Amino acid sequence: MNVPDEAVTFIEEQYPQLVGLLGLYCGDRLLAEDLAQETLERICRDWRRVRRKDSPAAWSRRVAINLANSYFRRKAAERRATSRLQAQVVEPALEDPVGALAVREAVATLPSRMRTAVILHYYLDMSFSGGC
Repeated sequence: MNVPDEAVTFIEEQYPQLVGLLGLYCGDRLLAEDLAQETLERICRDWRRVRRKDSPAAWSRRVAINLANSYFRRKAAERRATSRLQAQVVEPALEDPVGALAVREAVATLPSRMRTAVILHYYLDMSFSGGC
């Protein structure tokens, strides 16, 4: 795939922000990296359309959050199916500093829209009057 230089520059700027945003939103760094990479793949694929957007960065954040929400919906369906089959799935616990874990847990308890607003405001320093 031949990616224009401006797209490469945009991707290099967005990747750390997307991983941070998704890490807070999902509470899982590895999942955040996977979802950020999938977001970047979509940016590359649709670059001609993305670059014409009023805010390509906002578009990429919206895509990232949508991908995370889709992931959580699939996981919820998987849990329901597993429950119906009387199986127990044990997910390994990831090590995380105590303070960061407490913040992630608190953020995870918020409703989806509020969680998104808190992450965008405190992690990306965006105002509440703006938006994706």
